[in-house]
Order: sequence, then C-alpha cells, then structure tokens
Amino acid sequence: MRTESRRLLITTTLSTMVLGGIGLGTYFAVKNPAPGTTIAGHPLSKPEDATEVAAEVAHEIHSKPVKIEVNGQEQHATVQSLGIHVDEALLVTIAQQHTGLSAWVDALTSGSATVELETYRTGEMETVQRIADELTKEPVNGNVTISGAEVRTFAAEKGSIVTPDAITTALEEALNDQARTNPSAWPEELVITPEVREQEPAITQQIVDQTAQALNGLIGTPFTVTNPKTNAVVELASEDLSGLLVVHADPEAGDPTKRLRIEQVEQLPPPPSKLTTFLGKAVLPEGASARVVDRSPAPQKGSNEAQLTDVASITGSVVYEPGPQGVLPNNEATWNGVASALARGEHTAPIAVSESSVQDLRALGITQPVSTFTTFFTEGQQRNTNIKRIAELVNGTIIAPGESYELNHAVGPRTAAKGFVEGGAILEGELISSVGGGVSQFATTFFNAMWFAGVKINTFKPHTYHFDRYPWGREATIDYPGVNLELTNNTPYSILVEATTTANSVTVTFWSTPHFKVDQSIGQPYPVRGGTNVKISRTVTAPDGQTDQTDVTVHYRTQKDA
Repeated sequence: MRTESRRLLITTTLSTMVLGGIGLGTYFAVKNPAPGTTIAGHPLSKPEDATEVAAEVAHEIHSKPVKIEVNGQEQHATVQSLGIHVDEALLVTIAQQHTGLSAWVDALTSGSATVELETYRTGEMETVQRIADELTKEPVNGNVTISGAEVRTFAAEKGSIVTPDAITTALEEALNDQARTNPSAWPEELVITPEVREQEPAITQQIVDQTAQALNGLIGTPFTVTNPKTNAVVELASEDLSGLLVVHADPEAGDPTKRLRIEQVEQLPPPPSKLTTFLGKAVLPEGASARVVDRSPAPQKGSNEAQLTDVASITGSVVYEPGPQGVLPNNEATWNGVASALARGEHTAPIAVSESSVQDLRALGITQPVSTFTTFFTEGQQRNTNIKRIAELVNGTIIAPGESYELNHAVGPRTAAKGFVEGGAILEGELISSVGGGVSQFATTFFNAMWFAGVKINTFKPHTYHFDRYPWGREATIDYPGVNLELTNNTPYSILVEATTTANSVTVTFWSTPHFKVDQSIGQPYPVRGGTNVKISRTVTAPDGQTDQTDVTVHYRTQKDA
C-alpha cells in the first residue's frame, strides 16, 4: 500500500514539474509567431518581420507570368496586369495574429501555422478587357445567297464569349491553389483556362438550312405563265427565275423566322426570251397576219448599195388582218407579276394586259421600214421559180420581240409538193442541181435585211465561192436541214418581214420601229492560199449607247467550174 502511494506522488510531482516548465517556456514564447509560421510559404520568425515578408510575397506574385488559354488560343500577362493584387496589409494583420498560446498549440499539433495568400481585385480592367476581347469569338450569322441558278449557303458559327470576370475568377482560383506554397516553388508560368460561354448567332444554321430549302424549292419548280384568253402557257425554268429573288438578312428581327427573308429583287433583270416571245405571240394569235399594200417599186438593176439599202424612199401601208383577236400584254407588269408570285411561293401567274385586245399593228410597233435589201438574178432561169416561191412563203412573217427565227426550218424542206423545182446549188463545195436550188439567193437578201436592221445574228454561213451578184462577205447560204440562217429579234418591237420579187429581183424589207443605229463596212478582198479572204464589220448602237461589234473574216475558195 505504501509503495503504490509513493509511485503516485512521484508521477504527480514530475507531471507538475513538466507542466510548470512548459508553462514557463510558453510565457516567454507566445509573443513570437508559432514555430513553422509562414506567409504564403515564406517563413516568419518575428511579428515585426511580417510587413517585409508580405511585401516580398507581393512582389513575387505581382510579377508572376500568366498564360490564358481558350480554344487553342493563348494570351500572356502578369498577375498584377490582370487586376489582382496581394493584400499585404491583411497578410500582416493575420500573421501578427499567429501568436499566443492557441497559435502555438495549433503549430505543435499540425506542424505548421501558414498564413494563406490574400488577394483583391484592383478594378484595373484595360489589360484583362483587351485579353477577353482577343479570346472572344463572336458568333457568325449564317446566310443564303443565289447566284445564277445556284443557291449558296454560308454556315452559321456559334460564338465563344470570354468575359473579364471569367479571366479574373480563373486567376483567383489558380492563386488559391498555390496559397500555401512559396511562390519560388510555383510553376514558371501560371496557366489558367477561363470559363467560356457559348452563344448562338441570331441567324442560326437551322434558319440557313430552312431558307436554302425554301429557295431551292421556289426556283427549282417550273413556273407557268398563262394567257387566259387562249389558255396558252409558257414554262419558266430555274435559270429563268433565279434573278428574281434575293435573300434579305435581318438579324435584329424579333421573329427568328423573319431573319432570313426571301424577297423580290428591287431591280428586275430582263425577262427571258421565251417569255417575251410568248408575250409577242399573245398579241398575234393563230391566224393573224399582215401585209404591205401600195408598196413603192423595188430598186432597179444597176442600183448602188445606198439605193439598195435606202428605207427612206420606201412608201406603203401595213394592213393587219387579225383573225381571232389577241391581247396586248404589258411585258413589264407581267414579269413583275412573275417575280411577285414567286416571292409569295406561288408558281403560276397570268399575262398582265394593257388593253383588252389588239386592233392593228401599231400596237406591235410595226410602223415603217427599218431595213431593206435587193439582189438581182437573170430572167428565164429555173432557179428563179425557187427564189419567188421561198419569198411567197416568208412574206408576212411576224417575228415577236425576243423571238428567234430560223429561215431554213421555217420554210422547211424544199420539195416539188411545195412548189420548188430543180435549180443550181452548191453542196460541200461542189456545184450540183437539186430541188430548191437558188433559195440561197433569197437567204443572202434576207441576211442583208438582218444585217442592216441591227438585230442579233445567231447563225449564218457564206457561200463556198463568191458570186458577183452578192456583196463580198455579206451573204449567206442555206441547205436543209444542216446549213442555217437564224436571227433573234432583240428589239422591243415586232418585225414584219416583207418579201417581194420582180422578173429579175428579190427584195426583203423589215417593217418595225427604228431601234438600232448600224454602222458597217466591207474590207478589201485579199488573196490567201486556196482562195480569197474578206473582212466584214458591223457596229450596232442601242438607244442607251451600248454597242455590239461584229467582225467576221470570210474565206472563199478559188472558183473552178462556177
């Protein structure tokens, strides 16, 4: 019993002595920071050193390089330039509070007493705003355009928005991750990845796809223009319609479906020739015809070119023999009606009519002769029958504005049943006799009327050999079905073809309204190997001053048996 009591006394005394010793040491130590105290990893041994240590920490951190990465892009700055400063005063205050018994106990139990990094935002925005702008990718609005008959789409792109706050927040998080570490042990460069906000463009890819589909549907579906009087129709294809529409982009529209709008173009292109031809024919329905009466005599043999082409001396009147009444279309209003209907998503429109019907050819612009030419032949030859017969078939033809007229196929095969006889002709450079031989003289006469009228010449082929009865180079031959002579009436007026003959001449005159000014010339023929060449030229000036120049070099073979 005594032994146990002694042992307890010794233990108690020793414990008291130890605790007393600890208490005495603590009394002298609590005035200093606890062992292992650091400011952001920098050791702090005395409270009075806190200001100097905090300043050292701030200097190291303020100059720390920072790399900002977003979507493969990167920008570089420093912590301080991004508007983050170390709060030195707060660090000092906290460090000085790391004294006393509780701080020492914490230090003894945890092994350290770290003052973590404290920062604040300075409000300096210039650098961080610039970097945010550099890293931001604004959304790109999609679009749809039409070029020719091709619908083109431009993809919409989502935006990646980086804000200054996102950059600053990412930097603060990176600094917090390193808050207990000495800056000297940090990575050489802090790498941060700010939060990126995705932003849809006002005109999204869905809007682009829907608009392109609608536009393809509009121009890809044939459009029908109707003549209500005759129920005749003309069908317009994609290439005819594409120039009528435009896509208007309005990203600010409140209704997303209105941000890409298919509209009619402000300035319509010229109507396609198939429509103008259709409108011209609407004026003259099947059975309508015209003829010239009280015509002045044709030029006599031996007349010079000025006399052969002189329209001022021609007198006569045009008589319209209507047959069924036609309508007088308003071409501009019809074309505008097509565009308006198409923009509304419709695919048919009627002819717009200026007047209820046509009473005479003045409505067509057939008022006076605009070109004429005469060629001569020797009386008593069989070929003359063919010249006169083709003139009879062509006389009275009306070529509507925009219409193409191909002489060879308009007349058709030259057969005995049609009144043609054997006559001299040239086939593949050889002189032969065939039914219809001689019609090429009419073709030459017709070609010269085309030439001096200024209308568009689509196709012509001169003879293989030169004949003195024709102008050098300015002549044409035809042969069914392959050798053609074709024009397009590219004036706003109809053309009446008057074809007449005498015992030794054939004359072709175009009656219409003067539209083009024509200057022409024939160069001096010059010898070449195997024959002769000659250059013909024509300059056609339209009312708006635009010109069209035609230069053709014609080659003639050396005549053998001709």
